[in-house]
Parts: sequence; structure tokens; C-alpha cells
Amino acid sequence: MALSATAAALLGRLRASPPPPVSANVIAVLPFSYHGSGESRALEEGIVRLLSTNLDGAGELRSVDARALLSVVEHAGVNASDPASGRALAERFGAGLYVLGHIVEAGGRLRITAVIYDRTGPSTGAPLEQVTVEGESEQLFPLVDELTTKLLAHRSREPRARIAQLAALTTHSLPALRTFLDGEQHYRRGRYGEAVEAFRQATGLDSTFALAYYRMSTAAIWASDWGADTVGRNGAMRFRERLATRDRQLVEAWDRYSREPTAEAEQLYEMLLARDPDDVEAWFQLGEVRFHWKPMLGYPLLEAREPFERVLSYEPNNAAALIHLVRLAAIERDAARLDALLERVRRLDPGWDQLLELEALRAFTIGDPAAQAQLRQRLAAQDAEVRVRILHSVAAYTGDLEGTAVLARQLSGLPSEPRWSAAMHILLAHLEVGRGRWRAASEDLAALERLRPSWATHHRGFLATLPFLRLSAAELEAIRSDVERMPTSSASPLLDADWTQPAMMYAPGQRYLLGLLSARRLDPVAALRHAGEIERQPAPVDATYQRVFPRLLRAEVAHAGGQTADALKELGDTPGSAEIMIRGFWRVTNPHERYLRAELLAALGREEEALRWYASFPAPSAYDVYYLAPSHLRRAEIHERRGEREQAAEHYRRFVELWGNADPELQPLVREARRRLGEG
Repeated sequence: MALSATAAALLGRLRASPPPPVSANVIAVLPFSYHGSGESRALEEGIVRLLSTNLDGAGELRSVDARALLSVVEHAGVNASDPASGRALAERFGAGLYVLGHIVEAGGRLRITAVIYDRTGPSTGAPLEQVTVEGESEQLFPLVDELTTKLLAHRSREPRARIAQLAALTTHSLPALRTFLDGEQHYRRGRYGEAVEAFRQATGLDSTFALAYYRMSTAAIWASDWGADTVGRNGAMRFRERLATRDRQLVEAWDRYSREPTAEAEQLYEMLLARDPDDVEAWFQLGEVRFHWKPMLGYPLLEAREPFERVLSYEPNNAAALIHLVRLAAIERDAARLDALLERVRRLDPGWDQLLELEALRAFTIGDPAAQAQLRQRLAAQDAEVRVRILHSVAAYTGDLEGTAVLARQLSGLPSEPRWSAAMHILLAHLEVGRGRWRAASEDLAALERLRPSWATHHRGFLATLPFLRLSAAELEAIRSDVERMPTSSASPLLDADWTQPAMMYAPGQRYLLGLLSARRLDPVAALRHAGEIERQPAPVDATYQRVFPRLLRAEVAHAGGQTADALKELGDTPGSAEIMIRGFWRVTNPHERYLRAELLAALGREEEALRWYASFPAPSAYDVYYLAPSHLRRAEIHERRGEREQAAEHYRRFVELWGNADPELQPLVREARRRLGEG
């Protein structure tokens, strides 16, 4: 069969990678042509989503993910309305069946015609069946029911049971659907505030619109609109039974991940992809899980690249995937790749704050003084919350702790609310410890104490427990006494919800810090006593803390006593600290446990496992940047023992770069690293 010029062009654009095997049970619904007033132009895309959802699961039939297909059509930039073009698109997704059609709207009535083709049969150019339905415009959903019934009649396995579910698969309000589609466009382009508002309007037009609630929640996370996130998640879960199985599982996986991230969330997305490898949303959320959660389980951020790249293979203009890949390019210091990805983001014109973060990553990745000066001016014009968030991002993804600290100090004198001034001093203290500079960090902690005394006690306490610092016994004792004098609560986390009232230290957390300080002071008896006190804390203390904190303290005591295998056994197979998600102490316990586990594995000669755990620093929120330099040093030592000189040299260079101006007590480590590099 001769191909049309359109089809030939389309095939040329789609054949960049080998197509999947053809399946007679996979069907692709292509965009229908539309003729009418123009007010219902959204039906061209909407009919693909509605009909694909309705066909999916009818007997053995599986529909190609509508989102993936529409994105490929948009990226190819051609009209896929003729049979040859339809065949080319079906080939791209391994679909043995494909549907073309057209919609005519006039006088308040719709006439929908659909034609189904079979690529696997002997007469590949001839339609299997052509069907037409007609009715009032407001009766779109019953019309799609009828259309689906006719299309499936020749291969049905109780299709009516599936068709009866259509009312529960999506909205019954055409205005809600149109608003939802507007939100999808904003979401893909990174305009998350506009997307949240569109999805909110869609749920206002149809209060049972589960997918609109779901999308509101996913967009709200990006827009930092926590109220909309809660409303969206709760609404999606409340009405999830109205969804098809695939969409219901997506909602449940998202709820699980949002409320209490565990390995189970990753497994749920992997199961969805095993069933449907073209599920774009599952690929994206798998990337989210691996990016934001897996480092806490000892996996490097770079494991998130594949899912986000798969998203771009379907949706080249997906802003969220591009943003994550820019961050990963910054981590790898791949300036060329970062620039190419950033240019694609710029063309999408996303939210200004998202773009400003990426411009900041570029300025520090390529080391451009002019760009950094311009960035300083732009950040000075933003509110304090945006400044703090972007500085955390620069520290986490570029690893340039010195540059981030210099910029933070230049911005710290700007007027801001006391809580954000305090947050800036906390960040600076962490950055200085990450550079091996406890004295400089102490100055920021003193400034913090003038603003929020209880916060200063907490942060000084846990920073003092870091195993690589060289604090005197008198200094450790003074810090321990301050922590012990802190008022405590058994019912509240570290900080109050609105950040305005004096904070009390969470009682198990106080005992945990006291235990760590005792271990650092080589007082194992006191450390074990505090572990027992945590286990005996009365209700309403969370049982997770009572299980995790004592285990970490006992592992520290065993490690200090040279009982390495016992210490690792105490930690268990997976990090219990990853379960602690209440604000405050989870950010202390998780990096502590990850680094301790890496140290124990290295001491036991399990170097491959140790390298993976060391590579999990830093996490995306930069709360553990103080472990970055020691993790590079340890990786350098392991690679050197293994004869892997290039890898060892790279990590020694990164270590010297971070700790080159460290306190005098730490300079022997820097001098030795320089010697290993041949610099001294």
C-alpha cells in the first residue's frame, strides 16, 4: 500500500527507535477530526481519552495510553486522520487495531463516526467496521457508550459490563472535562498554579470528578499549595471507585507515596508498567519516587533518570520531567546536557520560580560569575521563602557549598520575617559544617539562637554528633546539657505547625540526641540508658520512634566497640529511619543511619554496597549536605584500594574542593587527599 506524504513524514519522525511487537489485543484511538462551531474543539482530544478508557479492559483488549499517543501526535506535528498515518502511529505503539473518526456538531446535536482498522489481518488497508451515533450535544457520554458497543460487537467478551462502567470512569460534565483538559495543558508546560486552579474549577463543576482531584493534588505539590494537595488527594481517594482499574491504582499509589513513602509505592508503579509499558503517568510517578524517596533507602538520585527520559519519549515538552533531568545534569556537572535541557524548558515558559531555580543551577554548574551576579539580583527581588528554597536546590544539585554559602550570606541581610531569617542561618550552619568549618557554623548557630533559641539548641545538638567533627569534651558536655534542659512533649513533633510559638523538643528525639552525644563522648552506658528510656516512653509517643531510635543508638555503641557485624545486624536490612516522616527528626536520623550503614559495610569489606550508600548523599532537599565531603573521601579510598585510579582521583578532588578551607583539626585529612592526588 502506498503511503501518503503525511504518513511518510510521520513514519520518518516515529522510527527513531524500534517499534514494539504488534499485538492484536492492543488498540490505538487516534484524534477524531471535528467540524462545527469551534466551541467543542476540545472533543478532538477528549474523544481519544473517553473512547480509550472505555475500550481498555473489554475482554482481552488493552487501549494505548491516550496521554502518550496524543503527545506523540503533537510532537510529530502532522495530521494523523488518514488510514496510512493511523497505521504509522499504531505501529509506534505496537497496536494491532486502530480507530479513526470524525465529529460533526450542528444545531446542538453531535454526529460521531468511527472506523476501526486491523493491522494484523490480510486486508490491512480495509476497515473492519464503520459505526455512527447521533444525539444531543449534552448526551456525549451516552453517545460514547453506544459508539463503543458497536465497535466491540464483533469481538466482544461481555463488553456491556465494561461499558456500564463508563459513567464511573470519568466526569458526566462536558464543561468539567473541558476545564480538566485546560489544566492538563498547563500541567504539562509547568504552569502549576494555573493547573491547580483549572482542576479546582473542574471539581467544582463535577464534585465527583476523581481524576481532576488527583491532578489537583499532583499539580499542587509543584505549586507548594498544600491545601489543594490535601483536598485533591482526599477527593481522589473518596471517588476512586468510579475510575477504571488502571486509574484507580494510580490514585492509590499516589496516595500511598504522598502520605508515607515506602518501597511499596515504587512496586505499585512498577506493577502498573508491567501491565502497560506506555503508561506515561506511571513512568513519571516512578521517577518521582526514585528521585525523592530512594536516596533515603541508599540509592543515588541518578536512578531516576530512566523513568523521566521515558516520559520525554512520549511527551518531549513535559516540564516536570525536564526540570528533574536538569537537576540530574547539574549533579553530574554535565554543562552541555544541562544547557540543552534548560533551553527546552525556557521554550515552554513555565512558572517563573521553577525557571529561576534552573537558571541558578546553570550559573553554579558552569561557574559563570556574571550569571551568578545576575542571579543574586533576581533572588534579592523575591520573597525570603523562594530564596531559601532555591539556595537549598543549588547546594543539593551542584554540590557547590562554598558558592551557595557566599550567595546565602549576600542575601541573608535582606529584610524578611524572623522565621525565614532563622531558616537562612540554619542553611548557612549546615553549609559551613559541610565545608568542615564548625567554627563558622557556630557563628550562624549563635545568630539563630537570638531568633529561635530552641531551634539553635536542636541544630547545634545534632550537628555536634557528626562523626567527623573534632569537638572537645567540654564543648560536647555543654551541648548535651543544653539539650537536656530543653522542654519536651510526647505528643508533638520538633517544631510547632505555624513556626511562631516556642518549640518543644519531641521527647524521644531528645533522648535520641542525648544518646548520640553520649556515644560521641565515649559513654556507652549512658547511650544505652537513653535507648531504654525511649522504649519506655508512655503514650502517645509514636511506636516507630520507639523502635528506630534505640536501634540506631545500639548500633552506634556496637560500632564504637569494634563489633561491626553486630552493629550492622542491629540496623536491619532496610533503614527504619526512612519510616520517620514527621518534620524534624527524620532529617537527623536518616542521614545518620545511611552514613553509619555505609561505614559498617565498608569495614566488613562489602565495598560495592558501601559505595551505593555513600552515593546516596546528598538527598534532594539538601538536609544532609554535611555528609557530602566525607562520602567523597570514603568513595575515593575504596576506589583506590580497588585500583580504580580515575574514580578515586575524581572523588579526592571533590573532597578537597569541599574541605579545602576546613578547620585546622580537619586539615590532616585534606593534606593526605592532596598527597594522593599528587598535589603535595
